[in-house]
Amino acid sequence: MSGHASASQAAEFKENAFTERVVDIIAEAGAITGGHTCYFRKELGNRHLKANGYNVGEDEEHLDIIISIYRDTPVPPTLRMTEVYQAIQRALNFVSAAAADLSSKMEQAHPAYDMAERVREVFSKGSVQRVNVIVLTDCVVREHQLQKPLKISKQSRIDVRADIWDIERLYRSMSSGCVRETIDIDFGEFERTIPCLPVPISEGEYGAYLAVVPGEVLFRLYDEYGERLLELNVRSFLQARGKINRGIRDTLLKEPQLFFAYNNGITAVAEDVKTKLLPDGTTALVWIRGLQIVNGGQTTASIHRAGKKDQAELSRVFVQMKLSQVRLVHLETLVPRISLYANSQNKVNEADFSANDLFHQKLESLSRTIWAPGEQSRWFYERARGQYQVARGKASTPAKQRQFDSIHPPSQMFTKTDLAGFEHSWGQRPDLVSKGSQKNFVEFMLLFKAQQPDFSPDEQYFTQLVAKAIIFRKVQALAREARIGAYRANIVTYSVAYLASRVGARLDLAEIWRAQKLTPQLEAALRGLLMPIEEAIKRTAEGRNVTEWCKKAECWRAIKAMNFPVPANVAGALSAARAGRKGAAKEVQENLRKAALPKLAEAVNIALISFARAGQKADAASIADAITKTLAPGGLEVINNVPSGGVLWVVGGMELSSIMREVREHGLRAEFREGGGRATEHRPAWYITC
Repeated sequence: MSGHASASQAAEFKENAFTERVVDIIAEAGAITGGHTCYFRKELGNRHLKANGYNVGEDEEHLDIIISIYRDTPVPPTLRMTEVYQAIQRALNFVSAAAADLSSKMEQAHPAYDMAERVREVFSKGSVQRVNVIVLTDCVVREHQLQKPLKISKQSRIDVRADIWDIERLYRSMSSGCVRETIDIDFGEFERTIPCLPVPISEGEYGAYLAVVPGEVLFRLYDEYGERLLELNVRSFLQARGKINRGIRDTLLKEPQLFFAYNNGITAVAEDVKTKLLPDGTTALVWIRGLQIVNGGQTTASIHRAGKKDQAELSRVFVQMKLSQVRLVHLETLVPRISLYANSQNKVNEADFSANDLFHQKLESLSRTIWAPGEQSRWFYERARGQYQVARGKASTPAKQRQFDSIHPPSQMFTKTDLAGFEHSWGQRPDLVSKGSQKNFVEFMLLFKAQQPDFSPDEQYFTQLVAKAIIFRKVQALAREARIGAYRANIVTYSVAYLASRVGARLDLAEIWRAQKLTPQLEAALRGLLMPIEEAIKRTAEGRNVTEWCKKAECWRAIKAMNFPVPANVAGALSAARAGRKGAAKEVQENLRKAALPKLAEAVNIALISFARAGQKADAASIADAITKTLAPGGLEVINNVPSGGVLWVVGGMELSSIMREVREHGLRAEFREGGGRATEHRPAWYITC
């Protein structure tokens, strides 16, 4: 390999790494719902083609093409708009070529084949209505300070726009501490008056307005900003599948003048609002900062779809809006409650407010207090975007910043979307992880809330989560070392999931937490899985788009059923980690026989008798608490989920049979599960129903 080729590959690798990281940042900001990173560059005649990634909307009506301008310099250079436009044109050249037959001229093994083929697929269906070119750069673009996308052109019926994310905008987004990037609306641009009625509320931290918004204005707002208007991107449009969406569509098409009467309207929040008095003495909205629609996302998206796809006449459509002006410092606490209490058309899922959910607040608190073994550093959980940079910025001197970096190294920071990736990979749902960080996070919260609605993380949960993070990030590093380009994100999550399916029940996550790294045997096993899983994913796709194939549960079932070799020394190492505790386990059992069993009987009886004297029936929580206080000091791992509606788990195998017989004699149910449960990380355990 020549030095020039080597340098070119190194530059491409760095640009891809930059693209991958920034896509995560702008997805968190709501600028994109997800993205697949893959590099393509080619000259076709006198045309230059380039793309660094892509994303296709679920409705296949919009296509995001990502292109990066990466200079990798210590001081960010200033980029002129002529260079930006040149990059945009190269991205559009790629789209044009891909929409034709570019993929037919590419090898299927080419890292960008799936990208070109997916573009061809959606254009062949005739569904694409908008192409967004997203320009990512580590330079400064001073000539373009507006955050709204540039309207490039309109080719036939396809709207083409460009959104520029330079290094300054990226920094503002990462360090703002806001969940979303602020949206500023100047209603003067719409040439429409938005009449409103200020609600006389005396509290200075909260203001309210009742307004009537023309359907055409809502259409343009959604057309401009899309799902960035909808808090957390959770209320995605359901493509008129539900009764409410079909009803909205029918009204818009058949009786637009009655839409105001039939529809419940929308609820929105904003950081700042400006109004003006009209000549007739009424008040109108002029400008809004930080607009977010917290209820009525389906209404807004339905109006947009009806206008865009069905050519509905929107001039007679009006929507009532309740607008709450909330100071920035109170947004985090008030918005979730406004979302919850305002929603009456559809059931609002708890995942809608997940950033502020008690689960995430508790996890954040644990991350600020638990030291990694050695008491030198912590794992920083970033519940809301920008928290890490804000916390680092509070260090007032260079020495204090160095201290912060030492205690909270960037490699030990993880976000809520990272959390969902770790959990779903280890929980054997790589198909969900493959859907992208934002969609996977929503799925994680939906499933988590359904399975454990009242779960509150504790120290054990946090340390096991970090162990999963260590595994996941090591696999990411191994994949980079192996120079896996195409489908790397998919191969990483599938490799972790496969490992969990084979040895997860025997893997001691506590040992990984204590060591803060993987054993050489485990690392070698994971390295050995990458290539076979990559080959298997491509083979089982059977000509289908590999990226889309990885999103299907059918793909995971196919991979899980395969018998990839996991070296014997991995199982040996796992067993050895426990072998040193076998003698101690026998001692624990003997201690329990002699001391704990009589205490167990006594504790349970006391609980029963005390409640009987009070004329009450002993509740499950009290019985579970009595058992926990008896068995845990004896050396057993007891997981008590009874207070949150679950069961009580005692980790261990058949050696606990005599203890469980004693439990059953008190009228309790005790059953053995070889695979345990989620709470036990699928280690063998007994569950007791009180």
